[in-house]
Amino acid sequence: MSRNGKIEETVTIEDLYPELSPEQQREADAVFGEYLELMIHIFNRIRSDPEAYARFEALTDLEIRSTIR
Repeated sequence: MSRNGKIEETVTIEDLYPELSPEQQREADAVFGEYLELMIHIFNRIRSDPEAYARFEALTDLEIRSTIR
């Protein structure tokens, strides 16, 4: 379920890349899994450091508006 309470459909590697062979799809799935593990590791590292987490929050704050025109 998503944050807005709606049920979301699961999307698979096969859905995203139907043109790939089954072997290529398995490889893409494995690479995506490794990438996801890395992102989780980075996020957990940031959350464990209050100063790093404060910088992370400042960088990802949705209220910040660009001043570049």
